[in-house]
Amino acid sequence: MSPSTHFTRACIFRNSNVSIFLKDYAHTTKVAMEGDLGHAEARHQETHGESYAKTDKMLQ
Repeated sequence: MSPSTHFTRACIFRNSNVSIFLKDYAHTTKVAMEGDLGHAEARHQETHGESYAKTDKMLQ
């Protein structure tokens, strides 16, 4: 097998992994937006509030 063939195969393999990852990510994001937006937003507010409180304590 020539080096160029090996390189091409490596690129195809990496690209297919990336496309699978992106599809999964897009699907997860879509599900979160449709069904779980309220919960995700609440969780975000909660964690943001906690980190803000910690930062505030450190500054005082």
